[in-house]
Amino acid sequence: KYIMFLKVVNVISSHYLSFKGQGTYFNPKLNENGQEYQLPGYTTDILNQKTMEFLEKNNNYPFCALLWHKACHAPFTPSSQT
Repeated sequence: KYIMFLKVVNVISSHYLSFKGQGTYFNPKLNENGQEYQLPGYTTDILNQKTMEFLEKNNNYPFCALLWHKACHAPFTPSSQT
């Protein structure tokens, strides 16, 4: 699954955040624009936070944001907060 953010400012550029295969429910290893790192927490919460950060930074430009969640895939492991 991939999250991709496209931002248009005179030229087309892209920003992406992805994980390998179906990813994991917790503590995902992420690839953001070629930089790999791991974040602690529930993957859906992390993806939502990263998307909100992108929206807040880029709200002056037209863009397309595509977001797909891990939580809708089996085995459907919920967050400990629910």
